[in-house]
Amino acid sequence: MRRTSALAAILVILCAGCGAPSVLEGKGLSQEAGTLQSSAAEGALLAQDVASGRTIPVYVREHASDLATAVSQSLSTLEAVQTEPSLRSSLRRLTNLAGSIHRDLELLGTADREESAALVRRLEAEAQAGEQIAAGLS
Repeated sequence: MRRTSALAAILVILCAGCGAPSVLEGKGLSQEAGTLQSSAAEGALLAQDVASGRTIPVYVREHASDLATAVSQSLSTLEAVQTEPSLRSSLRRLTNLAGSIHRDLELLGTADREESAALVRRLEAEAQAGEQIAAGLS
């Protein structure tokens, strides 16, 4: 009986934190912004290679998919966390930015040269936005 009670108490303690949203502070948000900035910049370079015909479709599809997966993980993190009230605007901006970068990287995987030229400009702008958000968090 005591063993069952002890086991139940341990399970209650372990599960007490389950489901509680995690909190991301300024440093964590800044790191996420850096990840997004880097992924968007790398995507822009890849799109530039596609637009100029300097790469092969298989490489583009795989590399864009890898970048999109990394951004998707950041997006999931940003959607699941909370932050202090003074950082909520930055969290919201980063979440929206991650969604935009993710969509553009998915498009890049199958984009032709003309579409890639437009993606270069968008991904460069998104990289700059990530840099600006990170600078505001420092």
